[in-house]
Amino acid sequence: MLHPLLMKERDFRDSAAAASRQALARLRCSDALAAGISLCLEAEGDGRATLRRLRRFTLVRIIVGMILMLAGAGIMYAADVRKVRWLNEKEEWFIPGAVAGFLGFLVIMSGPFLQRRFVKRHIRDRLAESDLGNTGLPPAGVEVEDSHTFQQPKVLPEDLARVIFDPDQRRLVIEGIVYRYLIRASDVIQMRTVRSRSSLGLQIVYNAAGVPLGLTLIHDSVLSYLRRATIGGNNPLIRRAQQTLGDVPASKAPFQPAADDDLAQEA
Repeated sequence: MLHPLLMKERDFRDSAAAASRQALARLRCSDALAAGISLCLEAEGDGRATLRRLRRFTLVRIIVGMILMLAGAGIMYAADVRKVRWLNEKEEWFIPGAVAGFLGFLVIMSGPFLQRRFVKRHIRDRLAESDLGNTGLPPAGVEVEDSHTFQQPKVLPEDLARVIFDPDQRRLVIEGIVYRYLIRASDVIQMRTVRSRSSLGLQIVYNAAGVPLGLTLIHDSVLSYLRRATIGGNNPLIRRAQQTLGDVPASKAPFQPAADDDLAQEA
């Protein structure tokens, strides 16, 4: 049975984005940062096509990395058991096998680094046009997930973004490839830490122009998992968000979306 969102072909941000556009029109404001409310707006350009291209690149990268790792392991195994005639000396093939396996590992693990560079290049002009400047806290590259599907494995999340922390205004400005998210502390419904098998994330539920929207932000998920499994403690994203937004509601209960009729009335 298909998930309801798949059956309706809706994005989980559609209602919030529609309400945000209507709110800006009522306020006659063209600058989202100056609107004074929390928003969720689709970014200019075809961000969805850009994300699809990155998804294809990611699949190719993972496949190439796996092939290299398997080839390296296969070469060393064949050299060790000497079942292949052309492998005269095991030592001669150990280095090529090890290099192939190591290169495959690097190709697979290079994902976060490549994603951050890709996002920074894609939103560079948008960041240059904003007047945020140096807010005292360094920005963070994040993966933006639908809070309801955070636990599901994916090649890429719903969006890739860069978070700018603005403690003076008590707001998070999240510039994504597909959407722009502006979260003010006064509009936060709840903020809590959530965990999956391999990552530690920050779930923020906020009123985007009056419509509840739940986002899960993941920053350096591999490092967060290692930190949680060893020394513990919050990751930098969670700490900076708490410093920026201050005291906001926290809840152990998962975010429950409003019904479509309710969202339409609120919008």
